Amino acid sequence: MQDEEKKTEILHEIRRVAQAMEPQPLTQQAFKRLGKIPESRVRYYFGAWNKAVVAAGISPNPSGPRVSGYQSLTEDELLKAIGDLWKSVGRRPTEALMNSEGAYTIKPYRVHWGNFRKAIDEYVRQYGEPSTDKSGRSTPQTLIGSKGGLSSPLACLSP
Repeated sequence: MQDEEKKTEILHEIRRVAQAMEPQPLTQQAFKRLGKIPESRVRYYFGAWNKAVVAAGISPNPSGPRVSGYQSLTEDELLKAIGDLWKSVGRRPTEALMNSEGAYTIKPYRVHWGNFRKAIDEYVRQYGEPSTDKSGRSTPQTLIGSKGGLSSPLACLSP
């Protein structure tokens, strides 16, 4: 197949996916999911995604806010989600725990702080470690007084 035939095939596929997406705008992510041609081939023959979209007779999405429904999360929202998860499970969240049970995956934490551990450290810096586990029992942080000793002689006894 010659280059022009391959380009025509790509343009036809872009139009097909765009029609299937209506009334939603065509996005690269949607094309990756619904298209039968790899997006890398689109870039190879057209140089860029938007150039191929224009060649297909479709207006490209404006730059700026994402059209795919994603929202930008604030630092406060991300840190609140850490605290909520920490309090609900009664222990410091791990990456796996945040991905499976948290309000968000670890990706926005990596984007904002570089890695999830730094986000946890920032939560602790701003809010401290939660002092109760999932069942509401005292944790070592509440048992140890400010001078390093037990806060009460009976603090180490279980009910």
